[in-house]
Amino acid sequence: MNLNDYKGALQNLNASIKGKHLSEALQQVNQLLKAYPYSVSLLVKRAMLIQVQDESSDLPPLEEARRNLELAIELEPHSVETLIELGNFDYAVADHSESAIVHFERAISESEMGLKAAMVGMIKSQIELGLVNEAQASLERSKTLFPDDLDILMLQDELPE
Repeated sequence: MNLNDYKGALQNLNASIKGKHLSEALQQVNQLLKAYPYSVSLLVKRAMLIQVQDESSDLPPLEEARRNLELAIELEPHSVETLIELGNFDYAVADHSESAIVHFERAISESEMGLKAAMVGMIKSQIELGLVNEAQASLERSKTLFPDDLDILMLQDELPE
């Protein structure tokens, strides 16, 4: 499957999901997974579609949703989306709030690390472009989010006076 075919298939899949044609969407994601069996986003979509099945449907069992999420985490251990979905599964489907908390805590931690990296990169870019006021505002925002972070505090020294 080439890139344009893949994009078209994803658009069809998203349209099916948006139109609440969940059985059709599951068939589409299954077809895509045949071509891309290690796609984390497809594995997560499949798990989500399985979870919203109704009692009378002939969709796969919920254990398959969990296996899809576990494979997605194995492939991308830092995926915030997957960690959140696994937390939601444990909380709402499996009724395991303790393990849900572990997944949510990991998702928060990963999100914080990503946010910090984005803030540092933005501040450095603003400084390089001479956008001192914007860099100062971004730095102040960063200090409220990460008050004791050495990387953030050291950026103060890079700001021109």
